[in-house]
Amino acid sequence: MSQSPSSSFRNVTITKVEAANAQGSASCLAHSRAYNLALSPQLIYARSSLLGYLVSSRVYRQLDFLAVGSWWVYSVESNSEGSLASTDAPPCGKLLRVPNGREDIFQDHHLDFKAKRALIKFLRFIREYEEQAEVWEEHRQKPFTAFLSQKFRVPASLQGPLMALALSPASSGQTTTEYALPRIARHLRSIGVFGAGFGAVIPKWGGLAEISQVSCRACAVGGGIYILGKGLSSASDGAPEVTETGTKLRLKDGETVTAKWIVSGNTASTTDTPSSKSISIVASPLTPLFPPIADEAPAPASAVVVFASGTLSLDLHREELPPVHISVHSSDTGECPVGQSKSFPYLYFINAVMMNKPYEYLSTLSEFH
Repeated sequence: MSQSPSSSFRNVTITKVEAANAQGSASCLAHSRAYNLALSPQLIYARSSLLGYLVSSRVYRQLDFLAVGSWWVYSVESNSEGSLASTDAPPCGKLLRVPNGREDIFQDHHLDFKAKRALIKFLRFIREYEEQAEVWEEHRQKPFTAFLSQKFRVPASLQGPLMALALSPASSGQTTTEYALPRIARHLRSIGVFGAGFGAVIPKWGGLAEISQVSCRACAVGGGIYILGKGLSSASDGAPEVTETGTKLRLKDGETVTAKWIVSGNTASTTDTPSSKSISIVASPLTPLFPPIADEAPAPASAVVVFASGTLSLDLHREELPPVHISVHSSDTGECPVGQSKSFPYLYFINAVMMNKPYEYLSTLSEFH
C-alpha cells in the first residue's frame, strides 16, 4: 500500500495464495472475519506519556495490552569482514537476540570479555545520559556509530543491536547521537515497569484504533460530544481564531465549534517519496521469535526483527540502505487465527529479496514518545 500526505491510503493491493498452491490446509487463509488488520501498527513503551493518560482517564480498564517480547537483529554471514558472501544472491545469515540488559549480556557466550565490558560501560552511561552532557555534547550531530566507537570502543558488530533499539528510519551513517540516545534510554528504562524482561506493549484487538474507540466511549459517558467524519475547512487550517473561551474551528460543513484543546498529527511527508506499508499473513506460529521473556513474565505476543543498515545489498542501490524493521504479531493479538502470525515489514521503496520473496522497502516502525 502506498500512502501520501493528501490521502490516507492509495494503490492498495491484496495478494492471496491460491488453495491449489498452498502447502497443506494450514497455509490457507481463514474467512475474512478471522482477521483484524491494523493499517498503522505501533508499539507503546512503558515510559511513554500515553500510558499515563490512559491510567488517569481510566480508559485502560476497557483495553487489553500484550507484551512486546524480544528484539532480533539479522546478522549477515560473510566471506570477509564487512562484505556479503555474494552480492548477486539473497543475504545469508541468522537472527540474533538483542540483550535487554546487564544480565543478558553476561549470559551471552558469543561475546568476549572486551565486548561485554564496552556494552556494560555504555549501559551505565545511557541510563543517566542527560546528566553527562560533557560526554556526548560534541557528538550531538555526529553519527551515533562514531560516538559508540570513539567513546565506548563498542565493536562494529555490536553497534547494530544498539541501533535497533533506536528504531531509526535512517541509515546508521545518518542517525545522529542526539536522535539515538533518548530512544535507547527510553527502551532500557521501560524494561521491568510492567513486568520482568519487557518494556513495551501493544493493544489487543486492533491496535491504536481500539484506544481511539474506547476514548470516544469514555468521552460520551463523561458528558462530552465527539464528531466523526468531519474535517476542518481550509479557513481553519492556517491560524484558527483564539478567544477567551477557547479556539474557534470551522468544520467542512460550515459548523463552528470552540475547543479548549487541539490535538493534531503531523501530516507532512518526512521523505521525498510516499510511504508504503505491507502486511503479511504467515501460515506458521513463528514460535522461535517468541521465547519466554523471564520467569513469571507474560507470554510475548509481538517481536521486532531488524535488518540493520548494510545487511541488505541491492544491485540497483550501491549506497548503504536504511534499516528494515519488521513487527511480528502472534495469534494471541486476536488479529489472525491460531497457528498463523502477522508481520509488518517496514522498509523503503526498492525491491529487495528476503527469505526468497519480494518485498518493498517501507517506512520505519512507529512508536510513541
